[in-house]
Parts: sequence; structure tokens; C-alpha cells
Amino acid sequence: MYVLVVAATPGEITPAMNFFHGKGTDHFQVEFHCTGVGLTAASFEITRLALSKTPDLIIQAGIAGCFTPPPAPGEVVIVATEASGDMGVWENGNWKNMAELSLLHPDLPPYEAGALPNPYLAAFTFLGLSHATGISVNQITTDQKMMEQLQKKHPAPLIESMEGAGLHYTCRMLQIPFLQLRGISNLVGERNKENWKISLAIEQVNQSLIRLLTRIATEPFDLSSKTTK
Repeated sequence: MYVLVVAATPGEITPAMNFFHGKGTDHFQVEFHCTGVGLTAASFEITRLALSKTPDLIIQAGIAGCFTPPPAPGEVVIVATEASGDMGVWENGNWKNMAELSLLHPDLPPYEAGALPNPYLAAFTFLGLSHATGISVNQITTDQKMMEQLQKKHPAPLIESMEGAGLHYTCRMLQIPFLQLRGISNLVGERNKENWKISLAIEQVNQSLIRLLTRIATEPFDLSSKTTK
């Protein structure tokens, strides 16, 4: 199996990259790539890699903020579904997304009900990780009113990144199995980085990533089972 691991920044996947350096076999190959920060950079680079390397699986790993306190600092979650968090408009005191503005049909592929779910989750249950809803933003959310609006529109637990929707959109369009792993580093809206757990979140998400890749490298791994709505 040929696996691509991507992250916005090199530091988010360096531990796993170092662990697997030179450990490929005839049956297992893994490559690590930095896409850059933000939806535009991530979408382009993931698409370029997917088309040029034709991987069996793409994993995106990194840190994220959470809208409500996670059970423990550094908790790792699997993103079950993604959406663009700040693509829309304020209208009459309410935030409206593209579907609500009738600018995007909510079931136009690759969307399902306006979101980008991962249909390959059954393959990763052995990790024992909680599932979360992800939103991707171009501007980090700090406004309390915007936070309230986003929480109204998306199921909890809700996390925020700047790249996740790029993975889900690209892989659903190209029909490539994928997984998004996120270590929770901070509460959304909290800009005092002394309270953030970045190092712990990176350590924990890399432990989960190493465990996943080790399983793929050593045991048969079935990605053929897909969930449907």
C-alpha cells in the first residue's frame, strides 16, 4: 500500500516522518509532504500529489482548535465530516453559507447535505479515537458571535483548522481514501498561546499516526468498505 501523509507545516508530522525514515517495504511505502498553510495551498498540493503519485490512501495530520473543551489536553480526533466555515455572508444579523444563499446545491458532488463526510471511517475504528466535525477557515475565528453561529450550524464536537476541507473535497472528487487526524491544541477564540498545548497535540497526533501506519505496514488493511448516506 502506498500512503501519502500531508500536513500544513513540517513540524506537525516530523516525529512520524523520522520514525518511518527508510522503513518502506515492497508492500508498504509512505511519503510525507508539507502542503503549506491554508485552504488554497492545501487544496493545490493535495491535488497535485494525488494526480502525480496515485496513492492508495492520503492522511492529513496536524493540530486544531476546538470550540468546546476537549476531555483532555492534546486529545486526538478523527474528523468525520468537514465544511468550509467562513465561506458565506452576514445577512440580517445571521451567518449564511453558500447553500443557504442558494449559491451551492447542498448535494452537488462532492457535497452531501452541504458537508464533506469521510466515507472510509470503518477502516480506522481500531484506533479507538473519537469523531469530530471539522470546519476550515481562512480567518481564525475569534469573534464570539461568529463562534455562536458556527456552533449552531455544525454538530459538536466542532474543531477548526485551515486545511481540512481541502483534503475532504479533493479526495472525494478523486475517489481516493483519506483520513484527517487532528490533535487539539487550544480552544477556538483563545489567543493566549501560553494556554495552548501545541507540543502535546503534535506528540499525541504523531503517536496515533505512527500506530496507524504501523498497522498498515504489518497487517492486511481493507479500505474497500464505504459508508453511504
